[in-house]
Amino acid sequence: MNRPEEHNSSGMIPATPTKQERTPGTLFPSGFRGGRAALLLAAVALGILLRVPALYNSVYDFNSDEAVNALVMKHMLEGREFSFFNWGTNYYGIVEGLFAVPFVALFGYEPLAFKLSAVVGFLILQVSVFLLGRRLYGASAGIAAAAFLSVLSPMLIVWSTLAVATNSTCDRS
Repeated sequence: MNRPEEHNSSGMIPATPTKQERTPGTLFPSGFRGGRAALLLAAVALGILLRVPALYNSVYDFNSDEAVNALVMKHMLEGREFSFFNWGTNYYGIVEGLFAVPFVALFGYEPLAFKLSAVVGFLILQVSVFLLGRRLYGASAGIAAAAFLSVLSPMLIVWSTLAVATNSTCDRS
């Protein structure tokens, strides 16, 4: 593919800019400037920053549904039992609990370890939205979508700090 500074076969510089190619296995196109990368990192940092108060208060804000999820994972990690679903359900899986395993290794069986798994899920969502936006509409749109996802939905901020996949926000006391 011709680059803007290269000459084409007729010896002339192309009049229209060519699409920048992305090296396979990289997140950004080769011409992705540091400013855009910094904006994406700022959007991710903002998403994390808005969740810090909930993480800081995780001991006081750990509800019974989250505790059941943590207990199921504790039993699994201790070799007592294994199940793809939490007790007595066939709809409520252990994915967020599996995301918590590395944090349990770092912090032990603390509420923070399990709440961090929800933040990891949010970060996966945020990067996925960026990648989809970039693919469909360009890097700027992907960054904007990731930034909007960080701040526009107060319920998403709440949900992305709960270590549970059910509607436990309704029964919080």
